[in-house]
Amino acid sequence: MRLKRQLIAAVLAGSIGFIASSAHAANSVSVSRVPFPVELNGVTIDNEKTRYPLLLYRDVTYVPMTWEYGQALALIVSWSQENGLAIIKSAPKGIAVNPESSSKAEKPTHATIPMFPVSVNGKTIDNSSEPYPLLVYEDITYFPLTWKFAHDEFEWEVNWDSSGGLRIGTDQVQILHNIIYDDDRYLYLDTTTAGLLKISKDLQHDPAALNEAEAASIKELAPQASGAIILPFEADAGKNIEREGNLIRYHGIDLMDLEALKSAGHPVISKALHIGNGMDLVVVGARKDSENSEKWWTLLPEYRYFIVKDRAAKQIPGMTQSPTRIIRSSDGSVWLVSDSNFGTWRPANPYSQIALIEANGDIHGLNAEFNAFDIEITALQNNKLMIRSSNNRFSPTMVKEKDGFYSVDTSFSVKKLADHIAYSAYEDRNGNTYVVDKKNKISLTNSTRSGRWFDYVLNHLFIDLSAP
Repeated sequence: MRLKRQLIAAVLAGSIGFIASSAHAANSVSVSRVPFPVELNGVTIDNEKTRYPLLLYRDVTYVPMTWEYGQALALIVSWSQENGLAIIKSAPKGIAVNPESSSKAEKPTHATIPMFPVSVNGKTIDNSSEPYPLLVYEDITYFPLTWKFAHDEFEWEVNWDSSGGLRIGTDQVQILHNIIYDDDRYLYLDTTTAGLLKISKDLQHDPAALNEAEAASIKELAPQASGAIILPFEADAGKNIEREGNLIRYHGIDLMDLEALKSAGHPVISKALHIGNGMDLVVVGARKDSENSEKWWTLLPEYRYFIVKDRAAKQIPGMTQSPTRIIRSSDGSVWLVSDSNFGTWRPANPYSQIALIEANGDIHGLNAEFNAFDIEITALQNNKLMIRSSNNRFSPTMVKEKDGFYSVDTSFSVKKLADHIAYSAYEDRNGNTYVVDKKNKISLTNSTRSGRWFDYVLNHLFIDLSAP
């Protein structure tokens, strides 16, 4: 069966029977029932028993635009007498296709080429001049997915081989989130919907949902297994911190000049905390003088972090927000974290910021090192963090060279796990890297091993778990 790159086809949603009237249709063409297997998001279509079979026209597969196909393919289909047929790609719904069956199997021989207007994602399609036009069969519109539709407009994955036939994969509801823990056999993943899943490390078996007790155990075990102590940031306000004019001192040690910070006209917020190994952390914040009260974010104080040791102070680069927690590692190093509360009304911390203070006193501001607005912790291991470096929280065009996923240990040894186009990444206890993509696929890097699970399957795991 001829199936070239630009002749890949299959289709979608929304029953529009009345548009096949003689006033709108002309030019009968020969069609046949698709003779090869077709799989849509893992569901094999029984083309011999479905009421509206997949059709073949000039060696291109056509799919009926019924409600069932529309829901599964996440396409919005609308019709008006004035504008004709409009098809728009929408967000995935996590619904498996379930074509309407029929007790009698008609043998399709002819379809018609309709004359009504057609648009795809707002672009007008001249159906009369298309080499693979929309067709109408049994009062149902059929749509051809040539390369420009399947790939360019709808961004679907379409694969063909002589034994497996045609396989179509559409966008998926993102269910698999961060891998938060692993043991000898399993990866444990947080999800974007509900609960935790475990998936075997060979990626060859179906995942299983954890019940509430099992999930609570893993969430508790993960930080415990790291050997780290996670504490909220609690410090003495203003202790041993002095202001002399615009100069801020700690135990008589010069820290910063408020005039240089352009904050001389405002009171100072200050905190100090002993973090071990003869080191103190001092955090000083103040509003900018050039505040604009009409813009609430200009009223937020800007912070500076200092490590004081042996009567000398060093500023931590890249830390500008209020601290929220510290993570004490077993080797004596400390992670300083300013967690984002973006998404809340008037967030005090719009970004995620992290710094590492090695046991020997070496300082690393990760946001500065990675040139990133956001450095988010995705998992915590023994003397190591899994992080996401990102600049695109506010705009997908704000991507920089070092955006992506990394493991960073307490001696600041950095290993890149995946680029920013991945959804998440994780390095297990054996040094193997697993990458999760946006279509619920997990791949073991440096290997051909992978596993993929469709959104409606993953969602059903939690439904089954909650069933009596």
